[in-house]
Amino acid sequence: MYMAEKDQYKWDAKYREQLQQLESESNSVPTDLKANESLIACSPFFRGRGGRALDLACGLGANSLYLARMGYRVTAVDISRIALESLCQWAEAEQLQIYCVQHDLDRVDWEDWGTDAPFDLIVNIRFLHRPWFEVFNQMLSPGGMVFIETFYQSSGDPRPQMNPSFKLKPGELAGYFKEWKVLYHREDEETGVVTLLAEKSQEQGLV
Repeated sequence: MYMAEKDQYKWDAKYREQLQQLESESNSVPTDLKANESLIACSPFFRGRGGRALDLACGLGANSLYLARMGYRVTAVDISRIALESLCQWAEAEQLQIYCVQHDLDRVDWEDWGTDAPFDLIVNIRFLHRPWFEVFNQMLSPGGMVFIETFYQSSGDPRPQMNPSFKLKPGELAGYFKEWKVLYHREDEETGVVTLLAEKSQEQGLV
């Protein structure tokens, strides 16, 4: 079994279990499915803009649903077929514009998705594959925004058992976006979570 197939099997099993726990009918969004709190807190920066949004490693799609209800046309990408099938059903029931793409996110080949890139907003939560940071500039339209939240190696480190390669170093995330306009950035020592919202400048163009 290839690594991608193993990853899909693992995440399919995880989301199948979560769906069973949520006990939702196939066409009804579970009430416990909530968008990321930091994304909601930062929403005044991008609410009302509309346009094209990308939810990278979307899982069951709480953030995709949140953005679509806000008026965005969302491309929701994940390796899990189980998660995407449920998300597509919920989106159809609400008549939301969500386009689901199954993709191995260890491969940075977004040009093959057949979506209407460039995007106006990219959301990347709790999934870390550093090569994506290097192509976000190409994927965003001028003035577009990227929202990232993931784990980092805080001094208090509440997750010592976690593979260090799945955590950013202190200051590392901000370093990737030093040429951008950073609208929000926080490294939370207690939770070991780093959050960033940055805007691509008009001068950066589509390069």
